[in-house]
Amino acid sequence: MPRRWDDNARIRANQIDSGLDLTFSKVFVPFFKNALCQKQPKTVLEVGGGTGHLARELVQHGRRYVLIEPSAGMYSVACETLKGTDIELYNQAVQEFSKCDRQFDVVLSHLCMQVIPDITVFLNALACTLAPNGSYLLSFPHPAFYNDYKRFFPPDSFRYMEERAATVSFTVTLDPNTAIEGVPYHHRPISTYFAALSNAGLVVRSFDEIYPSAEIQKLYGAPWLNPRYLVIGGERAS
Repeated sequence: MPRRWDDNARIRANQIDSGLDLTFSKVFVPFFKNALCQKQPKTVLEVGGGTGHLARELVQHGRRYVLIEPSAGMYSVACETLKGTDIELYNQAVQEFSKCDRQFDVVLSHLCMQVIPDITVFLNALACTLAPNGSYLLSFPHPAFYNDYKRFFPPDSFRYMEERAATVSFTVTLDPNTAIEGVPYHHRPISTYFAALSNAGLVVRSFDEIYPSAEIQKLYGAPWLNPRYLVIGGERAS
């Protein structure tokens, strides 16, 4: 992984710790907490766990939680974030980790799919880590609306059905002067994700378009015009 992830990891950790990342603290943490409360898993694998902050929010007594993160910079920050917890951490990609033949009740991956160049390889490996009755949760930017929000691709040339890739920079609402730079971003239509999930033997059971309450939207200073993210969930095909 390029060294740029080292600097981005520190920036992301500071934004989350200081409460500047509203989407993390006010939108996704409650969403995933509620999802795991419903599923009551004994074992959880977080794929691409980044700085470890989501794992810190989701770990519970009696729940075995494993985090894997391929970026050395992110992994280093995650080790600091999760110091003193029972969470297992591995500096590995899911393709490598899946060879260990460990399986989990829930496998989740938060905001990783859009940075992965080959989601077929990624999803096939992820499927191998699911227990027979396990379930998965995958969050990523909403392909239908995210370019309207971030303008990673010029609107006059953007076509929803065309897959495109770029190296992008972005900021969070409450920290507009601090850019996360040099991040790969892949746009794919939703149908591409569904096809890749099906090819990996993963059944879709839930499709949540993330759109916070009016009260939470006020914290951003402007309302969301459309859902900015989505979460797809399901299990392995029987």
